[in-house]
Amino acid sequence: MQQISLKVYSDLYEPANIRLKKGIPARFNIQSINNTGCGRTLVMPGLNVYKELPENGELVVEAMPDKVGESLITCSMGMFSGKVIVEE
Repeated sequence: MQQISLKVYSDLYEPANIRLKKGIPARFNIQSINNTGCGRTLVMPGLNVYKELPENGELVVEAMPDKVGESLITCSMGMFSGKVIVEE
């Protein structure tokens, strides 16, 4: 299991770029910090993830990276983003 710590603010992902290995399940340990507006929706289309986040709090999301390549991490309106990079 790949463990990823992700901090989500109203306009920023930390880290902004996440590298994963294909075929190994990923567990995102998400900390939402003073997160308001569209930033409370976490969208990772390449991993089939669409989650509502609390304004403040923690959430665990699991996904299977099954395709090599890059995809976005974004809010519901696409106003800010990061990248998920899946490698062999």
